[in-house]
Amino acid sequence: MSAPSLKPSLRHSVSEWHSNNQQLSGTAQHERHVSHEIRQEARTLRNETRCKTVWDESDTSRRLTDRIWDVARWRDVLECSAQKVDVEMEALTLSKERSELALAATSIPLEVSNECLTLREGRRGFELVSDPVEEQLKKEVELIEGVQQRLQHSIGRAFEQLW
Repeated sequence: MSAPSLKPSLRHSVSEWHSNNQQLSGTAQHERHVSHEIRQEARTLRNETRCKTVWDESDTSRRLTDRIWDVARWRDVLECSAQKVDVEMEALTLSKERSELALAATSIPLEVSNECLTLREGRRGFELVSDPVEEQLKKEVELIEGVQQRLQHSIGRAFEQLW
């Protein structure tokens, strides 16, 4: 026969075993309950997150659509304004060119009037007369010079606006 085992005796009574099983069963029951609550909280959180995500996506899509529409509208307004500016610039350029032609056209009448006045000043004796014709020639020279100044001013302003 073999010698009895020298291990210390760890035998428990039936009541200890039953008590230990009750404790393990209670702990397992508690852990199952906690696990169930965590799963429920996770499901609730997942549903809330999905709902919030759907709502946020819908809201963002709506705002992006509105922004795209605003940008398209402003682009159309800017294009229309640019076309109007181009038309105005063409009209201003044409007006400037016409003013330059009108200014150039005043040089010959001014020269003629000045030459007439110079010739009249060259007279001697009783030929040197101050008459209504001379007064009209002087007024004509003043008028042509005034028109030239206004045309030059208009051309200068048009040039500044164009550049």
